[in-house]
Amino acid sequence: MPSPGTLQDSPIESILDNDLYKFTMQQAVFKAYPNLIVEYKFNNRDKKSQIFNNEVFELIEHWVSQLSSLKLKPEEREWIKKNLTFFEDEYLDFLSNLTFNPKSEVKLSLSESGHLDVLVTGEWKVVILYEVFLMSLISEAYFLVVDKDWNLDSQAQLAKEKCRDLVKAGCVFSEFGTRRRRSFKTHWIVLNAMKSEYEKIISENRITPDGSSLGELTGTSNVALAKEFNLRAVGTLAHEWFMAHSVLDANKEINLATVNHNSLKKWSEIYPNEFHTALTDTFTSKVFFDTLNISIGEIYNFRQDSGDPLEWIELFLNWYKNKLIQKDADKMDLPTKSLVFSDSLNVVNCTKIQRKIDQVNKELKDEFHCKNEPIKAFYGVGTFLTNDFSKLTNVKVKSKALNMCGDRYVVKLSDSPGKHQGDPAVFKVIEAQIKANPNWA
Repeated sequence: MPSPGTLQDSPIESILDNDLYKFTMQQAVFKAYPNLIVEYKFNNRDKKSQIFNNEVFELIEHWVSQLSSLKLKPEEREWIKKNLTFFEDEYLDFLSNLTFNPKSEVKLSLSESGHLDVLVTGEWKVVILYEVFLMSLISEAYFLVVDKDWNLDSQAQLAKEKCRDLVKAGCVFSEFGTRRRRSFKTHWIVLNAMKSEYEKIISENRITPDGSSLGELTGTSNVALAKEFNLRAVGTLAHEWFMAHSVLDANKEINLATVNHNSLKKWSEIYPNEFHTALTDTFTSKVFFDTLNISIGEIYNFRQDSGDPLEWIELFLNWYKNKLIQKDADKMDLPTKSLVFSDSLNVVNCTKIQRKIDQVNKELKDEFHCKNEPIKAFYGVGTFLTNDFSKLTNVKVKSKALNMCGDRYVVKLSDSPGKHQGDPAVFKVIEAQIKANPNWA
């Protein structure tokens, strides 16, 4: 075995090489739950075909140990103060003084069958940042050591083509690819290519051949790359917030009738004016929309992250027409809502969803005689941008991305069975509640 000194250094060189939503949630946890101890367990959804060996395990251990050297730099703090004004000084003081201790906070183990296990334990306000760091490091190590049947040769051109196709389809999108990127270098190449291509498209024309408006590259979820490329950092909150509150507010007995409401109410108390986009699928979108209180629903937009997006749009429309519009029936314009899509997106899927949204807006205008465009669609495109490769030995075969996720005592149902996470015993409790309510089943 080589000594640690001969191992390649970690590709993560900045504490900001993470997604914005981790920092917005960290500030929320810092304010609301400063002493809470939590545990994260990571799960590889494809254990059968993606096997780890001792060499990649040693590299992962080395890279994780180097997270202890990450510190917020003074110039990074100044950039945050200027560009991300929702972060408060007290939180930035905490972040500036934060030091990771992976030796005690992260436990890595490799089974004889090649399955990687990762357990993270510590104060929530500290260890909340580990998730994206670990997922991106594990992916990069795997594709550096285990699966080498790929290269970067066509990534810039592919990124330009994808950007152009999305913009010409009228899609307003951001890059969401940090967690499952092939490598930091891939991420950098893709974002650099997309930004330059987008600027070129905009300089050429702002209207598509059929007269409709062009789409837009609105930014990236990665804070370090937003800073480097002068892009907007985008993000809000994740399933983690809902999952945690399912037990925080109920003494470990999940109540599906109130969990989403309580989670969003707490979030809006911390962020009264920003980050009002809610994931709907933590305990299934049927439960979410059926239990959505108008007072909460009218201040939030919604994000689809699993299941069939077209079916999800119909779920949303049922709530929108029967509850929200009824409340504002005397107004000339309909309430405006933004819908964010982020599940398994590519150009084809984004275009299909965008055509559906265009159709929905037309139908709403015809039905309610409104003048405004009530529904806005946004797309968070991840793996398709930062981990889309073909095998060198057979270009017709895709080089499959790692698919890791967090797994805790708490659970996430989602709208796709393959994305279920958590304790089987807790699943039984939740499934009993769902079966007992005909609107949720």
